Amino acid sequence: MAKRSNKPFFKKLGTIFFAVIIIVFLINLVLPDRSFSDKENRVLSSFPAPNLAQMASGRQEPKYETYVNDQFFFRDLWITLKAGADRLMGKVENNGVWLCKDGYLMENFTAPTPDRLEANISSIEAFADRHADINTAMIIVPNAVNIMSSRLPAGALTENQNTYLDEVKNSVKEHGISFIDLRETLSNHSLERIYYKTDHHWTTLGAYYGYLASADQLDLDTSILTYDQLPVSDSFQGTLSAKSGFRSGEKEEMYVFLPRNDTAPDYVVNYVDDRTRVASFYQTDRLETRDKYAMFLNGNHAQVKINTPTADDRTLLIFKDSYANCFVPFLGPHYRNIILIDPRYYYGNIEDLIAAEGVDEILYLYNANTFFLDTSLELTLAAGEGSDITDAAETTPADGAAAADTTGTETPTGETSAEGTPAEGTSTEGTSTEGTSTETTESSTGTEESYDSSSYDEGYDESYDYDYDSSYDESYDESYDYDSDYDYDYSYEEDYSGY
Repeated sequence: MAKRSNKPFFKKLGTIFFAVIIIVFLINLVLPDRSFSDKENRVLSSFPAPNLAQMASGRQEPKYETYVNDQFFFRDLWITLKAGADRLMGKVENNGVWLCKDGYLMENFTAPTPDRLEANISSIEAFADRHADINTAMIIVPNAVNIMSSRLPAGALTENQNTYLDEVKNSVKEHGISFIDLRETLSNHSLERIYYKTDHHWTTLGAYYGYLASADQLDLDTSILTYDQLPVSDSFQGTLSAKSGFRSGEKEEMYVFLPRNDTAPDYVVNYVDDRTRVASFYQTDRLETRDKYAMFLNGNHAQVKINTPTADDRTLLIFKDSYANCFVPFLGPHYRNIILIDPRYYYGNIEDLIAAEGVDEILYLYNANTFFLDTSLELTLAAGEGSDITDAAETTPADGAAAADTTGTETPTGETSAEGTPAEGTSTEGTSTEGTSTETTESSTGTEESYDSSSYDEGYDESYDYDYDSSYDESYDESYDYDSDYDYDYSYEEDYSGY
């Protein structure tokens, strides 16, 4: 009896496999490229321009690989399916995100290279030395992987973020910079919802505790306002869920802190990059989009100016990522002017800005994941020092955006972000989605559109006749019909002198 040959079977199998490859290739060829992923909240790679020199050196290949990965058809579906398959095999990590206890997703911490860390620290110190007459403080917010490390899955290996935070803290003190260390405060509240479960950002509650802990060193009287915590959404899903594919069906709550009994002063928030002004820190229409975190200060922008008719004539300059967006509303009542600069998107001369605005305080406010990988801050601080770094910044995309993407979110306004985390972010603190420039979020790569600060009409500030007697923006409460079934009564009148 002749032995049956398996060759016809394998021949058909090979034909089917080859046909699948051709079909997938044709689908990817026909489908238009996407510029932005709403699910991942980041800018997607575009087709790299052919470059013979880079092809010969092999540097073009990673760009093509990133492009194919970003533009692969039904990308979001494949990520979710892969995460499900990984879970069946017992995997608890995907794309740099850990599946942790109590429903948390946490992004792994990527340690900076010694050169990158030294460059960031030295640029901040040199800037502080040039502006020794300006009070300077720094808040580097530890991430959930640091504060909630007890929730990491068994066997999870991650770099110790504290090592690098301590190095920054000890170094900048020698140059007169106040390092505001939030690790103990956040650790004391680690059983509360101080970080989102599906996103890399801290929650407004976490930012509130950070604000209280910063009060002494920033000379803030926290007794002037009391706050109520108000739910604004119960369907938030962050970028860590999209990035990893884990918890793809999970939604969580978002809250804001509003001053009790309309005790807050009036604010004018000026988005310099798109020349719009509003009377609220919150862009509530962003709650109808996937990037709900962009509700805070409408996502990430190159430059934002906030004016408040307070008695204290203080002007604060903040270098920030998307973590600052839900923190800044707490600072509003304490400063006449606050200028926010996101170095990932800012290409102006920072020395000219400081002189023009009469800045008397500076604050660095970043999350650790973004700060330690950021390269844009160094360029921004060096610009105007008599070097040609400003020109370099205008021709080279800020890597801070790329760093932002490591945190999972941040886009400048206009995209649909982040925090960004640019961004955190990139990103943003992300980064962030969030109509002005294109972003690279707090992690991967993307393109950024340079912002020409010279195009801004300085007379714009003077021509705007804002009525400071108008009441607080009541439309905020009325425009969003939140779930009235929330029955939480969060009041914060206690004595927080222990922070």
